Amino acid sequence: MRISKTMLFIVAGLVIIVYTSIVMYFNQLKTNRYHTEFRAVLQRLTNDNLRVNYDILSVSLYAYSNDDKIAQDDKMLTNDYKALQSLPILKNKQYSTALMPTLSRLGRAIQKKQTNITWFLILNANIKNSFVFLLNYARKSRYYFKPYNHIHQKIRHIIRNISYITRMQDSNYQYSIKLLLPLQNLNERQLNYIHTFNLHDTYIQTHLRNYFITTSKILNSPVRKLLQNINKKFIKLSIRDDRELKIRTAFALIIAIIGAIGMLLLTYLKERDNKKLKITKASLLYQTSHDVLTGLLNRFSLENTLKQQQKYLLFLIDIDGFKHINDLYGTDIANTLLKEFAALIKKIKIKNLTTSYYRIGGDAFVVLSQPLALKQAVHTAKKWRDQIISHSFCIKNIEISVNVKIAINNVYPLLENADIGLKEIKSANEKNIMVYSQKLKLREKIQNNINILNLTKEALRNNMVHAFFQPILNLQSQKIEKYEALVRIIKKDGTIIPPISFLGVIETTPLYYDITKNMINNIIKIAQDNNGYRFSLNLSMQDIHNEKLMNMLFYELKQGRTNGANIDIELLETQNLYDIKVVQAFIDKAHKFGCKILIDDFGTGYSNFAYLSQLDIDVLKIDASIVKNILTNDKMMQTIKVIVQFAKALNIQTVAEFVDNQEVLDEIEKIGIDYAQGYLIGKPSATLKTR
Repeated sequence: MRISKTMLFIVAGLVIIVYTSIVMYFNQLKTNRYHTEFRAVLQRLTNDNLRVNYDILSVSLYAYSNDDKIAQDDKMLTNDYKALQSLPILKNKQYSTALMPTLSRLGRAIQKKQTNITWFLILNANIKNSFVFLLNYARKSRYYFKPYNHIHQKIRHIIRNISYITRMQDSNYQYSIKLLLPLQNLNERQLNYIHTFNLHDTYIQTHLRNYFITTSKILNSPVRKLLQNINKKFIKLSIRDDRELKIRTAFALIIAIIGAIGMLLLTYLKERDNKKLKITKASLLYQTSHDVLTGLLNRFSLENTLKQQQKYLLFLIDIDGFKHINDLYGTDIANTLLKEFAALIKKIKIKNLTTSYYRIGGDAFVVLSQPLALKQAVHTAKKWRDQIISHSFCIKNIEISVNVKIAINNVYPLLENADIGLKEIKSANEKNIMVYSQKLKLREKIQNNINILNLTKEALRNNMVHAFFQPILNLQSQKIEKYEALVRIIKKDGTIIPPISFLGVIETTPLYYDITKNMINNIIKIAQDNNGYRFSLNLSMQDIHNEKLMNMLFYELKQGRTNGANIDIELLETQNLYDIKVVQAFIDKAHKFGCKILIDDFGTGYSNFAYLSQLDIDVLKIDASIVKNILTNDKMMQTIKVIVQFAKALNIQTVAEFVDNQEVLDEIEKIGIDYAQGYLIGKPSATLKTR
């Protein structure tokens, strides 16, 4: 049977139609697959970057860290970037031309970020190891320094400051290094202890600034913006591709039923791919919303929940000493403990209480519930704590018991306020549960400190720091011969700020040096212009140990016209002048400039008379707490008589502080005190009062 040409043309046409439809179908399928691959890898890369930032932020804010997790996520970031570069779709000229320049910049940004991560891990490990060492080492201090309680206070002060600064994460914050200073007559073990403590303290504070800067560089890396830029460009290209493919597919469907069948098949395949994408998306969403270790919701989920316009009650639970458990038993056991702890708090059910559970980092957990009366909330927290501390965690045949501290808060911002409350609990060791309240004024205290720092900076910048002078009366000549210089800040509106309002806040910052330098310059200038009077400035042990400050002081004394001959130094006896050799060396140098040395607030310490026998003192200023009570308290009267008698035997002059009425003045004259100072003589003033 012969086949007509028409039939051949029809058959040929059908073959061409079928072939064209098949080619178009597979082209669309291939293009969709390439698009899907690119989107999936780009999403993985975006999530990798988020996880790395989350890991870095968690490690920088909390003592507990998992460097392996950072390294793993960082490696995934590199691998997924390489996978993105090698995708077939980039062989397409229009995609390559549009995306490759940005991909190259992304590669350089990832490489730079990895370099910063490597440096961050080195700094983080060393700093936190030293900090943990100091925490553990601090506990041993009482075995070395039982008589020296101020050393323990100094240790706690240093550790608390380091902890505060690391929480601030502020690379612009300048922290004045404070070290433990050796006392007289210490044995070798005690000196070794102080030396070891100072080594770690110095290391931490030397490297903190680079640590904060490196952390900021990682978190503010341009990787995220470059990924967003790539995604936007890809979406535009893929939309255009999709539009062209749909036009060709529609044409094929009109021409032949085979094209329609092919389209249906393509739709089926696309649905299947979409299902896979949904599964992948669900998995990624789970990872971004849940803590991988414990399976609880994570900090990201908590923050999203708290953004909702609903009222909640938040319980912040912290495991006491978890870092020590981690160091003692290792990461594996510590991680297992965290998982079992998470399971335990979920298992503990409180009647009629709907709760959700979160691990927000390290050993910190959050339980979020509907609002409760605060008494009921405290009762609930006690139940949780009782069951937790009574539970024994058995891990690899090791029994571990834990204690917890719980902060309760219903005042927004919930987590931030709860964290402030938790810090307050930790500072008061006898407390385990605390309800945050605005009445505690913790936030106001923090804001007040910030305001004081800003005010001090403004005062130094705008010449608002002034010296006030309180006159001191010679009881023999009945003339004003001396003045004590006292620092004041005078605001633009004329308000006078006394030192008690700002010195305590700035004493650990560089502003303290600037204030002290300002005062020294002012006092020396006033002393040069009023050569007939003596002027005294106050220094503490902290100041004497500040080499930079001492060099500046003696340089200014040397430059002055009077060469310091009418400048006196008041050493604060309340500061406990424990380093006798250092203090005497300072006194000897000051005497060479004609300065006299006064002990201020004498009578408040426990070893006052020991100072008199060991230090070359010129004048004692008897503390106000003694002087103001001599008329009503016989013990105080006898005390002041003993001080005066002892001082005269050593040829030391005496000054009575807080002389605010004539009766006290008459009495101290009878006792034989040389000078009087107080409101009766004159209040501190910017001008000199003469008599």
